[in-house]
Order: sequence, then C-alpha cells, then structure tokens
Amino acid sequence: MRGAYEILIGIDPGTTTGFAVYDRIREKIVELESGSLIGIYHGFFLKYTDLGTVKVRIEDARKRKWYGNRSHAKMQGAGSIKRDSKIWEEICQYHGVDYEMIHPIKGATKLDAKTFRNITRWEGRTNEHQRDSAMIVYGL
Repeated sequence: MRGAYEILIGIDPGTTTGFAVYDRIREKIVELESGSLIGIYHGFFLKYTDLGTVKVRIEDARKRKWYGNRSHAKMQGAGSIKRDSKIWEEICQYHGVDYEMIHPIKGATKLDAKTFRNITRWEGRTNEHQRDSAMIVYGL
C-alpha cells in the first residue's frame, strides 16, 4: 500500500458495521469491533482517526456485481449497505481522512473463526463483521 500510513482502518458497512484497526508498525490487528454505524463512528472511528497517519479502507457495496444464490433477496438488502458505504465515504471526506473505497473481496471475506485466527493470530472472539473488516486491511 502506498503512503506512510501507520494505522489502517477497515470498515465493513451494514446493519452491523465491522471495524478493524491494523497497526502496520507492529504488523498486527489492535482493535476489532462491531456495532451500529453511529456507535462505531463515535466509539472508535474518531478515536483512531485523530492519531495521525491513518488510512481508512471501506468495502464499497456499490461496486458489487455478483450476488450468488438467492440473488434477488441479497440485492434488496444491498441497497441499505450501499447507502452505508456512501455515508462512510462522506464521513471521511468531512473529517479530511485519507480513505479508499474498495471492491468487495470475493473469497477474502466470510472466513470462519478458526481460519481467521490461523491467518491473523487474533486470539479474541470474533463475529463475521469483525473478520470481514479485518481482512480489508490485514497485512497491507
């Protein structure tokens, strides 16, 4: 990843937003959370974006073109997630935080807890939203 960013923040927008902080100096995940957009914004986003050399990577559901099985139902739910992606983009713009809207990473998300632990060495409990947000930034 270009730039001298010390901290990378991964955001997986949705009804339950996943939030991950990857410390590039220590080469490890230092924070994993999930919750509402507002809860993540106030509880974690503002805390980390004040640290200096931070880049935010947001999964942008607007770029998703595949929906798999039950595609109609998934497309319906994707509308609100697309809006959340846009809100996170606007938040970054408002705060002047460097950010990147990334294409959903097919195959790099939806990891089970054991696979995630083996890849990242994260020992705490996780949910799907946390794991997805972490994979947006892990190892970059």
